[in-house]
Amino acid sequence: MLICCFISLAYVVVNLPKFKIKNIRNKFLYDIVFIICISSFFWVPFLQNSLSSKYQVFEPKMMATTESVEANALKLKQLVITKNDGSYVFELGPHILIMLCFTIASFRRIIPKMKKEYIFFFIIGLLSTFMATKYFPWKFLGSKMTMIQFPWRMLEISIFCFSIICSINLGIIIKNFKFVDCLVIGTIAVFYLFALKDFIPVTNEKMDNPKDFDYGFVTGRNTDCLIGMGKNEYLPKNTYDNYFYLANRENKILALSRKCKS
Repeated sequence: MLICCFISLAYVVVNLPKFKIKNIRNKFLYDIVFIICISSFFWVPFLQNSLSSKYQVFEPKMMATTESVEANALKLKQLVITKNDGSYVFELGPHILIMLCFTIASFRRIIPKMKKEYIFFFIIGLLSTFMATKYFPWKFLGSKMTMIQFPWRMLEISIFCFSIICSINLGIIIKNFKFVDCLVIGTIAVFYLFALKDFIPVTNEKMDNPKDFDYGFVTGRNTDCLIGMGKNEYLPKNTYDNYFYLANRENKILALSRKCKS
């Protein structure tokens, strides 16, 4: 979320000259209010919980460390090839790589008003891809950045940015796009998917039956994984420090004060 905020802020800074236009300023303010309102279901409870209690997940080295983040970064070849060994698919995909190659031919033909956005998303896409690899210096960033846990999550931003670049490239290459062109490209895409279906990794691991878990039960063993809580790291810090007591306490209401209100 923090990284997305930085990217959004950078996009606003790049387009600051456009704020001279009153209509654009007004739309920008309306969008801010709309975004704040539609995302309030997340940030209001988040702030409420963050201000009222200190959670274990935000303690240093609890969620991840710089060493663990670096260990989960990708090799360059993983952006192009995925082994059929049951692992995740990290590659950008040949369709995106091929359309990115069209940048060489299409960049000089981009209309001026689109060039700034084109350059911005191209740079952010490259930077995000670089951050997903082992060559990015994650160890020099603060502990707050280790909350990402897995650098390959940056590929979500890469794909978003590159999809914009690829769309512009394709639109420039194919000037007169007609229904026949859609039919041909759609047919090729279908055959392309069938051809690659055997290259998509498949895992044979089976998920444990949720019925076998005792929901919300704190076991007192640090190695136990609980549904929705990993290893208890999402508990409030005081609770986390005392969950052995929680595991063994009697299942009854405890009176914390002798005063009773009628």
